Amino acid sequence: MLIWSRTKRWRPGVFAAAALTAATFGVLAAALPAQAAPDGSMLLGNTTPAPAGVSSGKPNPALKSKARGNPAMLSLRVTDPEAAAKARVDTGGVPIQQGDPYYCLAYVDTAVAQVGSDEYLEETGHVDYYAQLGCNFYLDAIEGIAGVIDRSEPYYGENYDGAVLGTGTYWYSEFDYFAESYGSIDLRARQYNGGREVEAAFELYLLGPIGFVWDECNPIPDLRYLACDGLGTDFLHVVVGTDRFSTGLTRACRNMNATLDPEQARINLPAGNPAATQILNKAEFAPLKQQVIDFKRNICLKNSGSEVVSLADQAGQQLWDGAVAIAKANGGVLNDDRGLYWARLQMTATIHQYVRFSIDIPSTEKRLDRPARGMTSHTFDRGTAKKAFISGFDPFGLDGAIFRGNPSGASVLRLDNEIVNGAEVEAVIFPVRYADFDEGLVDVVFRPHVQAGSQQATIVTTVSQGGDPTLFELEFYNGRRRASFAAGVAALPDNRKELGGGGTYDNPIVPPGANGAEFIPNTLPVDAMVAGRPAIVDTTCDEKAPPGSTSRTCVEGPRLGSTAVQGSGGGYLSNEIAYRVTMLRDATGSTVPAGHVHTPILSAPSGTGSPGFGTVSDQYRDILSAGIGAPPRPAAQVTTNTSLYRVGETPVYTVIAAPSSVIKWSSTKDGAPTGELNRVYTSPALGPTDATGTWTGPGDRAWTDADVGTWTKYVRVNGRLAQVSFVVVP
Repeated sequence: MLIWSRTKRWRPGVFAAAALTAATFGVLAAALPAQAAPDGSMLLGNTTPAPAGVSSGKPNPALKSKARGNPAMLSLRVTDPEAAAKARVDTGGVPIQQGDPYYCLAYVDTAVAQVGSDEYLEETGHVDYYAQLGCNFYLDAIEGIAGVIDRSEPYYGENYDGAVLGTGTYWYSEFDYFAESYGSIDLRARQYNGGREVEAAFELYLLGPIGFVWDECNPIPDLRYLACDGLGTDFLHVVVGTDRFSTGLTRACRNMNATLDPEQARINLPAGNPAATQILNKAEFAPLKQQVIDFKRNICLKNSGSEVVSLADQAGQQLWDGAVAIAKANGGVLNDDRGLYWARLQMTATIHQYVRFSIDIPSTEKRLDRPARGMTSHTFDRGTAKKAFISGFDPFGLDGAIFRGNPSGASVLRLDNEIVNGAEVEAVIFPVRYADFDEGLVDVVFRPHVQAGSQQATIVTTVSQGGDPTLFELEFYNGRRRASFAAGVAALPDNRKELGGGGTYDNPIVPPGANGAEFIPNTLPVDAMVAGRPAIVDTTCDEKAPPGSTSRTCVEGPRLGSTAVQGSGGGYLSNEIAYRVTMLRDATGSTVPAGHVHTPILSAPSGTGSPGFGTVSDQYRDILSAGIGAPPRPAAQVTTNTSLYRVGETPVYTVIAAPSSVIKWSSTKDGAPTGELNRVYTSPALGPTDATGTWTGPGDRAWTDADVGTWTKYVRVNGRLAQVSFVVVP
């Protein structure tokens, strides 16, 4: 503050030149006036650090030219006319008439910039302020500074009213009639829940000339007094403010410190330059980015919990529709699932942080998540005779490569609501989260398209990213259990870093609701789907044979009576979705062809560049089209000419399978293996099948007394298993 005494108007050495900065205010605040001090300062001497999320910005120089004047603000009363006459300002030769009042005029002007968004897609604000004092006489000294004071309403246990958010340029001069101060603040809603309403203020300490005392703090249009102390003396402390005004930031409604789940938390990684925002900043994802920004704003404008839930429903569907449109644009050139993935996570994280009104947070997150996956809009309504229902997956493995996408999600996103080979296609994208599978999400989504009814599909394919860099793999056997991919490897985490019960290759676990057979085969027309394409039919699996033994690989499908470790597609969620769908198919008695397609694995991009999904999605479309157009694939079959044989008779077998294929034979007698395992007969020739896929002929010998009992004969053709049972009697 100003320090003065009767013997010398200003104490020497206390004030530097007019270029003093806000850093000096702590020193100034510690100095007390030599005579009675006015009320405490509001801005001058403020040493409280600005709250996190508030910083000094670059002022707008144009604001000064917009400053507006006010009528006489501060007036003085003359106590010594002769002394007072010397205080008049030189007005360029135009004398001020005797008796004219002595006064000062004040300006305080502000400008609010348009609300923007930061690197986390949270709101940012900017406020410029300019203040000026002009008098028609010389004061002995002027000290002043302008600033911004928070006037936001209390929120979530925090009070903001009165907090100084920033101060401008400092002014000090002696024997002067003019002062100004200006500055700006930047606000980050992610870090500060205040700053929604603020007030610009100008604080002044004015030492009048000898022969005057301060008389009035007169009313000021558009401004108000926050302090006026020292009337009747020559030392006045005055603070004028603009009253509260909006910065444009939406009212606070979220706890930004709420702990996000591990998947949602990745929207903030890496800190300072999140991959989520980098992806959404791509030109093609501009509509999705805007939907995220709008959602974060709109959720805080809702006036009840029910309005928030309705917003979640609407925003989820709008996000899916927008992502599908982008994926289809320009013939699929911009096909990329990452924009949808990161936008959806941004929105569910926003709900996760919501605190203004009482809502069921997990339920409301799902109210957005499910529509944003296509899971509330997959009704067949185009009237086509054929219908294809397809599913993909979210990106995963993001802790190792955060810019990774998933070609399966991109491929199905592009085909949603398309017509492929005469079939209407409806698509959904599944989360890589064990919890959703445990809750029965697969059954809920697929049941209408598997069981008989108007929504039954004519073909169903689940799709995920595989492990081969060039080939599609049509997985033939779906295993019942969750397991890691090799002995000694830990359980596989999902996108939330959950382990799904902790199944490993050595100790696989049965997930909730997986109540079917150990292995359930694919029923897609796989041979037609791979013909002439970069694709194979994969009949490998992993098993414990016999149950309880060490896990091992089965090259041509599961052995008799074995326990599943991995299906042809592994032991992760890609295998599990195929298992659950084919289990549902069998449980409902459906004949809908269903199975799993693994796309090639693509190199994970190190930045926002395209992952190259276009070619993969084109190839998947061809594979799907071939499946739609192919007749149903008959299962491998083996039959006998009778169900009961006597000793001395020779059996006759018929095998129906793929054309020109080797037949491998196995058998059990009274439930025990006979030692015949995947045997290929050469004399007499029991195979291969002919060009029509059929083989018929006698067994290799007649039954003997040692063969009496109940038999099961198994055949494998290209890894596909069939069986027939019969009895041999004396």
